[in-house]
Amino acid sequence: MRATLKLVPAHTHIRVFNLIYADLETMTAETTRLMEEERFDFFEGWALPQGDGQFVYMMQAGRSYTPPDAPDNAALLGGLHDRRAVLHIEDTSFWAWASRVPLELPRQPHPWIDLILPYPAINQFVQHVERTLTPLASDDTFSILLIPMRTDRFSRPLFRAPDAPYAFGFGILRSSPYDADVLEQIVAFNATLFDHALSLHGTHYPISAVRLDHRDWQRHYGAQWDRLVAAKHRYDPDNVLASGPDIFSEAVQSERR
Repeated sequence: MRATLKLVPAHTHIRVFNLIYADLETMTAETTRLMEEERFDFFEGWALPQGDGQFVYMMQAGRSYTPPDAPDNAALLGGLHDRRAVLHIEDTSFWAWASRVPLELPRQPHPWIDLILPYPAINQFVQHVERTLTPLASDDTFSILLIPMRTDRFSRPLFRAPDAPYAFGFGILRSSPYDADVLEQIVAFNATLFDHALSLHGTHYPISAVRLDHRDWQRHYGAQWDRLVAAKHRYDPDNVLASGPDIFSEAVQSERR
């Protein structure tokens, strides 16, 4: 098999704006507007727990550049509703920013849940998570990642995005102890979030610590299910690739024989 990737030149530097918002709704609404305006090259949103049941909402927005050119801060920040007094701006190299996720994570379980919620349902969903998400041990830590998306930019049908102009990738980045009871509780909690997201017309980004059977996967792929099964039979008849998750049970495969 072969894959062809379309590449674009990379700038040498990125200016990152850490924008703090007073509430989630203001941050998500402003992010959808900025996606449409295309002022920035990338966004990442965060809901950061403060240890008292409260969360701080931060949007990281970046603009790429190559010196001697530089971003126009006034133009990029004009009309935004962040808490300007605590704005933090950082310039970094493209390589440092692209390598910001460490290759070696701490040696402990990371039972993450990753979903995609349409806007504005993401607000209701995150507020529900904030009310119900609690640490189960002293070394059970987490933060909430929100990745803004314009769904009209997706062209691959097997990437299941919500049927809405804007959506947010949602992830609980969690590090937990090696404790079977704690991990079982987290996986069960993830399952409730999976069901809640689907009730809000969300979808699943399939890298999560959540147990799904082939019926869940069939629901996930929806109208694309038969296309996926046909491709599986053609390109991987021995079920070598992704054989761990129960995507293709023997019963479902027999239907295609």
